[in-house]
Amino acid sequence: MAASYVEQPPAEIDGVKVRRVRDFANEDHHDEEGDVIPREKMAFFDLADGRAFAVRPSGTEPKIKFYLYYRPAPGLDPVIAMEALDAAKAEADAKHESLRQWILEDMRRRLEAI
Repeated sequence: MAASYVEQPPAEIDGVKVRRVRDFANEDHHDEEGDVIPREKMAFFDLADGRAFAVRPSGTEPKIKFYLYYRPAPGLDPVIAMEALDAAKAEADAKHESLRQWILEDMRRRLEAI
């Protein structure tokens, strides 16, 4: 199932355009210092709204892992950002839950196709 995310990557996730797909098993990627990151079976999806998630099969167990990320838009004044922290946390929680639900539904579709 994890390979299906690389073989058939979604163009849109949870109503948001996929900005970039990074295939860590078949492509070279570099860290901030320019060093090559070792290859591993993992696909990373960057969404246009700042959310992202990674799909990675376990190396030791028959399971798949999903990692969810959210980064709010850059450029907020630090004082305003601190004042808006509670609202930002609530927004991040809602966006994570929505993404989690999308992933669960997508997993079910992919399993039915196998």
